[in-house]
Amino acid sequence: MAKHVDVALDTLSPNHKAILILRESEGLSYEEISCVLRIPKGTVMSRLFHARMRLQRECAKLAG
Repeated sequence: MAKHVDVALDTLSPNHKAILILRESEGLSYEEISCVLRIPKGTVMSRLFHARMRLQRECAKLAG
C-alpha cells in the first residue's frame, strides 16, 4: 500500500502535494499551513479536500 501512496502522490499537483504533506506528515493545522504557504485558510481546506480525493482515486486505480 505504501508503494501505491508514493506513486499516487507523484500524480498530485505541487500545491496539492505540499498541502497534503504539511497536514498529514507534518501535522500542521489549517492555520499553520495557511501561514507557511501564505494562502487563505479556506484555500488550504479546499486544496486539502481535493488532494485527498485525488489521492484516494489514484490509490484505488493502482490497487484495482
